[in-house]
Amino acid sequence: MDEESRKIQKMGLSSLGVSLPKDWATALGLEPGSSVELSREEDGSIKVSVPDNKLRQVPGCTIRLEGCGEPGVLERVVIGNYLLGRDSIEVKSKSAFPEWAMEEVYDAVDRLTGVAIVEQASRSVLVESFVEPTRFPVRGLLRRLQYLTQRMVVISFQGIAKPTLEDRENLDRLEEEVDRLYWLVTRQLMAAATSKHVGVQIGETDPRHIAGDMLVAAMLERVGDVAVSLGSLSEEVALELSRFPDQFSKSFLSAGERVQALARETMEAFFNGDVSDSSSVIDAVRNTVEECQKLSISLPVGADPDSRYCTLCLQLRTAIGSLSQIAEYYGTVAHVALNRALEEASEVCEPRDVHP
Repeated sequence: MDEESRKIQKMGLSSLGVSLPKDWATALGLEPGSSVELSREEDGSIKVSVPDNKLRQVPGCTIRLEGCGEPGVLERVVIGNYLLGRDSIEVKSKSAFPEWAMEEVYDAVDRLTGVAIVEQASRSVLVESFVEPTRFPVRGLLRRLQYLTQRMVVISFQGIAKPTLEDRENLDRLEEEVDRLYWLVTRQLMAAATSKHVGVQIGETDPRHIAGDMLVAAMLERVGDVAVSLGSLSEEVALELSRFPDQFSKSFLSAGERVQALARETMEAFFNGDVSDSSSVIDAVRNTVEECQKLSISLPVGADPDSRYCTLCLQLRTAIGSLSQIAEYYGTVAHVALNRALEEASEVCEPRDVHP
């Protein structure tokens, strides 16, 4: 909790006053003439708070459709405004609202949490977000994102041993949920960066943590994307492994198991804030990437018709590359975990002030 001392000043004939911190007032949208509420606490202190109706003011924007002519632009602009915390997003057109634009609005709404089209006219569409920022602490959202992406890694690799249509459908469903959750985490972190009130409520008050959590969320979202790509290759990879020597197949499956272990160990180190565990994960990531490189190099190159490996090695090499990518993404998370663990005193490191 930030503390500071301020002098009491005499105001008028009978009142006393104390100035409010400017950054606090700005973050809550207060200005000269705004009202605040004072409540006397049992310990004798006075609590200054902002009326609920002030905190509930809805930020919004108007999107001019004529500026979003290229395919995909409108969808990205709607999502971008959602990330900026704008709860009321109106899309206006000078002429009749075209079908392609309506489809892009629908696509954007489907990818976001707590968003709906609440009004539609011949030349406009109104999108509203019903997400209350203070109800979604970032730490809980990151744990959910970790669980979903870790599950995707497991499913995609299990599909290599026994590919099924159900696995593919589960991956597609999980990918959609991961995307929605990633956008929500990003929105929450951007809200914390611009509002101290929101930051306190969702546990994001340190600018370093906001930046770090943003990076972690991005890495986990990419893990999910690569897991989907790996899952799409499961049938081809399973076919190829049966044509390779047992030693190669064992090495490939071992690399996959190590990546699955990394998913668990990395996030445990991140949430526990342990320097030693984070460092161990970084070493494990480096070893896993090196092993994947060796596996990829051992594959034959070319399309020799007399070779029993033929060109199917392409899918297997892609799958090995996917495992290496996932490991590197977890390596980035492990570095964030290590740096964050160093912020506090531990057996490894004790911060101290240096005076010139």
